[in-house]
Amino acid sequence: MRRLRAVYFAVGTLACTGLSACVMGPDYEAAEQSLPESWAFELEQQAQQREQDRALWWQQFQDPVLDQLVQQALTQNLELQAQFIRIDSARAQLGLASAERFPTIGYQAEASRERLPGTALPVDNEVIQELIQSTYNTFNVSATLSYELDLWGRVARQREGAAASLRQSAYDYESARLTLIADVVTTYIEWRTVVAQYQNQLAIVADYEHALSLQLSRFEYGEAPELAVQQARTELASARAELPGLRAQRSAYESALALLVGLNPQQVFDQFADDWDHARLADLDTTHQLPNLMPADLMQRRPDILAAEEALRAATAQVGVAEADRLPRVSIQGFFGSVATDHSDLFTSQSRAWGLTGNLSGPLIDFGRLETAAQSADLQRQQAVIQYQATVNGAYIEVRDALNLYTFQQQRYQAINEQLQSVERQLQMLEDAFELGMVSFLEVLDARRGVAQASQAQLAARGQLLSAQATLFKALGGGWQTRTG
Repeated sequence: MRRLRAVYFAVGTLACTGLSACVMGPDYEAAEQSLPESWAFELEQQAQQREQDRALWWQQFQDPVLDQLVQQALTQNLELQAQFIRIDSARAQLGLASAERFPTIGYQAEASRERLPGTALPVDNEVIQELIQSTYNTFNVSATLSYELDLWGRVARQREGAAASLRQSAYDYESARLTLIADVVTTYIEWRTVVAQYQNQLAIVADYEHALSLQLSRFEYGEAPELAVQQARTELASARAELPGLRAQRSAYESALALLVGLNPQQVFDQFADDWDHARLADLDTTHQLPNLMPADLMQRRPDILAAEEALRAATAQVGVAEADRLPRVSIQGFFGSVATDHSDLFTSQSRAWGLTGNLSGPLIDFGRLETAAQSADLQRQQAVIQYQATVNGAYIEVRDALNLYTFQQQRYQAINEQLQSVERQLQMLEDAFELGMVSFLEVLDARRGVAQASQAQLAARGQLLSAQATLFKALGGGWQTRTG
């Protein structure tokens, strides 16, 4: 008899296993993408980097203050903290979906006292009814079990979708992290650019003040006309007029940095007060090693693409869940315990009780609700396919534009450097000629104005080149590590 029971159990187990292997819905297939094999042009400077170098790409600027700001932002930024909590939420959903694969084991304990009247029995004699009426106690302690057989793979698809959603939330976090770092880097570069321009403008003002002082002295001795003095005063006033605007820009960038690092502007200023006035744009390193990546490498380099792929994987799994919901569900409920009318008889062999129940349930007439839900799930999957393709195409365009911008900024920075050298040489020649009386003071002022404008443009171009490099690093995926564990 025991052997026969064992055979029945084995056959039943194999049958359930075979049925559980029937998983509804389509399996995930990667969406097709056609990207060019290479970019439209090559970078002038390319070098392969180790992954750990790319992960800390902002350190290539070799700026300790920038490193501190990035670390401060990674620990204090509120939006990034919220994104990290979303990972924990997705992990909890995965745990919930995984638990559905196993039975639910519980317990129950019950104590009751009841009176059964004689009138409840089919006896018409009142005397007999009075004799057979009774009052009794019931005590019940038992373990319970409930389990749904995953015949159509509904639970498996739920877990598959939850796992994909967890990976998606992790990639979303990395995408937000990468964007935050890039924003901190570019904002810091823009702040440093404005600080450098402000300091340069102070030097320009001092130069014009010196020129005005010389012209006043020459005018007092009758060596210069009053027109030259007025021209010097006009240039000085124009130079001073640039200072308030630069101070306003500096304050705005400090506020933007404070927002990114999760502090108020005064806290940021106090924390980096010793570095604020000593920051020099020229100290930022521009000899960066850029990742030598081809367009196809973006598929594994950019977290937003990987997040879109996981969203597609999750949407595909939901199609299977919706289709399985239209089919019958088979579940098993059971209990094993002790039932007695006296608590002292509990857990004796005579009070042992057990039960096993099979349940089959499913939709019969729902007026198209489940069919519509399945259609909706498939439409969401199609939407995820389109979103994935759009993300890949957008990433390619973003990198292409960043490469263009970086190359053009290199060319522009080089051209402005040549322009600055030329106007500085021209100013020196005009000043020498002015001392010999060969040119007017107005020509010297024009040349000095050209040097001032070119020097400010050179600082702006350097800042734009550095920002273009940071933008390119972000577009190429920067460096990041997946946090799914």
